[in-house]
Amino acid sequence: MSKNEPLNERGERGVIINVSSISATYAGRGLVSYGASKGAINGMTLPMSRDLGRYGIRVLNIAPTVFQTEMVGVMPKILENGYNKMVPLGRVGEVDEFAHLVKTCVENGYLNGVSLIISGGMIPSYM
Repeated sequence: MSKNEPLNERGERGVIINVSSISATYAGRGLVSYGASKGAINGMTLPMSRDLGRYGIRVLNIAPTVFQTEMVGVMPKILENGYNKMVPLGRVGEVDEFAHLVKTCVENGYLNGVSLIISGGMIPSYM
């Protein structure tokens, strides 16, 4: 990517978007390994953005909660309903909402070095 020609007069050459999980920060009981692995992704975002920024490459991370995917589709309804009650918007995220955030990350050339939580306002408490 660093060898690409700049895409515009700002010298942008691309963007790396990693995906972790809200569990990187708010992992529940029994999720030590999962939370630590997702936390590592969050932790590398800022240093990578500093290393690659001079080449016009941005680095971002998206940390989602639960989205309506095949995995959620096989969850027992009682779990999904319980989760929906914890989310201020009262529902899981839709894939087009996740995709819209990815598009925004690509299009906004000044977003760099951050982890963005997309959760409908839900921040897990002690679980």
